[in-house]
Amino acid sequence: PTACTFPVAEGLVVETHTANVREARKIVVELMLANHPADCLTCSRSGNCELQKLCQEMGIRQIPFHGAKREAEPDNTNPSIIRNPEKCVLCQRCVRVCHEIQSVGCIFTSNRGWDAAVGPAFGLELGKTACVYCGQCARVCPTGALTPKSDVSSVWNALSNKNKTVIVAIAPAVRAAIG
Repeated sequence: PTACTFPVAEGLVVETHTANVREARKIVVELMLANHPADCLTCSRSGNCELQKLCQEMGIRQIPFHGAKREAEPDNTNPSIIRNPEKCVLCQRCVRVCHEIQSVGCIFTSNRGWDAAVGPAFGLELGKTACVYCGQCARVCPTGALTPKSDVSSVWNALSNKNKTVIVAIAPAVRAAIG
């Protein structure tokens, strides 16, 4: 990143890459890591995770903060998307794309502080919402809290069955992309 200095108002200048700003950013990322699952090697976003990239850019090699972690079971009720609340960093990108781009509105932000969460309203499972399975929330998720379900193994099983004619469509939302 390059240093950025720009005037905001008369006599006021904002500097975005001072030592203090960089240290504050590093502490914020370390705090996020302290509450994040340590399963990076087996995560579907491994190698394509923005949290991993931030850690590399900031030289974070250890997590200095330890304590209680938010615990939540993954939600596998949606036929196209797996939701893992433990991996959510509360960026709200999924909320914005669901509401502003797709105009579906089945993912929300709820509560504050330690209890803050992103997910379906009223604690519903994602499979019991008005989700249209477009996959845009999973596309914008930076950490793998929302990921597309993989049916690769069932496709391989179907392909190996000599008594079946197999037709495959990549999803979610190929029908929308083609349309």
